Parts: sequence; C-alpha cells; structure tokens
Amino acid sequence: MCAASNHRKQRVEEARRRAVILTVRLTGAEHVQLRNAAKNHNTSLSSLGRNLLLGQIPPPMIDREFAQELGRVGNNLNQIARNLNSGESSSSDGILVELWNIRELLLRVQEELRHDRKTHER
Repeated sequence: MCAASNHRKQRVEEARRRAVILTVRLTGAEHVQLRNAAKNHNTSLSSLGRNLLLGQIPPPMIDREFAQELGRVGNNLNQIARNLNSGESSSSDGILVELWNIRELLLRVQEELRHDRKTHER
C-alpha cells in the first residue's frame, strides 16, 4: 500500500471516529469570512473550525509569488551590502533607491501580517 493511500485511509478512519456534531450559529457575513479563511488555508470549513476551537490555528498561507519577490529583495540587499563592504560602490543614488524599495516592500509585508493577525483574532 502506498503512503498516500495509507494516509487517506487513516484520515477516513479518523473522520469516522468524529461522531459528535457541534452546531454553531453564524451571521451570513461570518460564514463567508470563515469559508474564505478555510479556502485561504486550503482546508475544509470543518477542519478550520475544529483547529480554531482547539487552539490549533493553522499558519497563514503565504502567496508563492510574494515569497519569491521577497527572496529577490533579500538577494538584492545582500548584493548591496557586499558592494558597500568591498568599497567598490560607485553610485550611492542607485543604492538609496534600492534601499527605499526594500523599505516599501517591508512596510507592505508588515501591513499584510497585521491584517492576517486581525483576521485571526476575530
């Protein structure tokens, strides 16, 4: 039996053991918010609700393109630091522009994290 099949069988058995149903009343807006959160975490609404109720909040999903862009920015920052440390820097204007771009990106990251935290606290 392959690992994926074994994992699937284990999940089915675990689901069968969950015989208790918990009813929760929500407004339409709350239901949409939770459905969207489940979709963003690539999980079911039941799984998300269970994890939230048990204090096992799944980590927020990170946008792959955003993470790649952040990696490129980090790479640029390393190149700038290497250039400055070597004494070969010829254009401080270009460096200042790159540093300003990095600052702006980091402020956007900070705002996104703040937004995610507020969403999870609701």
